[in-house]
Amino acid sequence: MSLPSFRLALVAALVVALGVPAFAQDTRGSLVFDSQVTLMGGGKMAVQDLTPGTEIWTWNPPAAPVPGKVTAIRRQNTDNYYWLKAGDREVQATGSHRIVLASGKVVRLDAVKAGDVVWVWIGKDEETRTVISVRELPATMLAYDLTVEGHRFFQVDGIIVAD
Repeated sequence: MSLPSFRLALVAALVVALGVPAFAQDTRGSLVFDSQVTLMGGGKMAVQDLTPGTEIWTWNPPAAPVPGKVTAIRRQNTDNYYWLKAGDREVQATGSHRIVLASGKVVRLDAVKAGDVVWVWIGKDEETRTVISVRELPATMLAYDLTVEGHRFFQVDGIIVAD
């Protein structure tokens, strides 16, 4: 047995024996590395640059934003992601990342379709945007899953998403 074949067989045996996935699985949803999260100071920061303790705005739609903090960040590999465009806003995340529809329902990004309406927060007011398109794109990259204290919803490019 060649060395690569042996390694693959060893990984497969560990998966069976330990009951763990051989590759990162997207169970909670993760944001693409340069997704811009709204900070409490009003600025934005790429998700890859956030650290536990970073203060961000959180939401409990349809209520006003409240202070919150990033409590944990999990990095994982992904082989594809979804790009959602809603009006003048967009989110790029793995398919299992959750997003808040205007109806208040929280759904996976891979279940959103053109014509759905999402919550956005622009300045001082809550608004909605109609989804123009949702596309699945192949790309091997690191993605970032945030855990947020408080209301557990936060803003990425104005669109309200779940942690």
